[in-house]
Amino acid sequence: MKVRLIFEKNVRYISHLELMRTIQRILKRSGLPLKYSEGFNPHIILSIAIPIPVGVCGIKEYADFELKEDIEPKEILKSLQNAADNGIKPTGICIDCKKSFNSVVYASYKIDVVSEEADKIIEFLSRDEINTEKKAKGKIKIINLKEYIHNINFEKTANGLKIDCLLNCGNEKNLNPMLIRKAILKENISLDVFNATRLCVYDNDMKEFAE
Repeated sequence: MKVRLIFEKNVRYISHLELMRTIQRILKRSGLPLKYSEGFNPHIILSIAIPIPVGVCGIKEYADFELKEDIEPKEILKSLQNAADNGIKPTGICIDCKKSFNSVVYASYKIDVVSEEADKIIEFLSRDEINTEKKAKGKIKIINLKEYIHNINFEKTANGLKIDCLLNCGNEKNLNPMLIRKAILKENISLDVFNATRLCVYDNDMKEFAE
C-alpha cells in the first residue's frame, strides 16, 4: 500500500538528512505496519518530493512511504499525528497517488523581509538580470536569478516587505530562495530578517501533488 504524506515543516534550520531521520522516527513511533527494503541493511521505504533548503519552512510538503496492509487514511493520519515531533506536522494522507516527484517543476514561496531599504530591494529584484554565484556539484557558476523566477509580487509593510514568488524547483532547474537573500546582501542593502516559507510544489501544469 503506497501512502503519500502531506506535512508541515516548521523548523527552518534542519538539514534534508535530519528531516528524513525525523520522519523515519515518526513512522516508527506510529506503530503502522511499515514496509522495509530487502537486503542486509533494511530501511523504511521513504522518499521526499523535493528537499527543502536549510533556512526555509514548508507549509505543504510531500513524502511517500509504503505499508504492508491496507488501512483507512484517517487512521494512518491519526497514528502519524500522535507520533509527530513539534517541528513536523502531518496534515493529510493520499493513497496510491500516481504522480511522480520527478515531475516537480515549480514551487511557490512567501518571504517576510524586515529592512529599512524595502524600495531598494523592490528595485533590485525587479531588474531584468540579477547575476549571482551558485554552487552546484562542488563547482561555482554565475547564474541569472531572473531565469528561475517566474512570478514575483511585493507588498510593503510597516517594517519591510512581503514577497510572493514562483520559482523553479526540480531536478532540471532549481532555485534556493536563500540565493535571493545572498544576492540582496551582496548589493550592500540592509536586511535584518529574511524568512522564506515554501507554500507548495507543482508540476509543469501547475497542479499540486496531493492528487
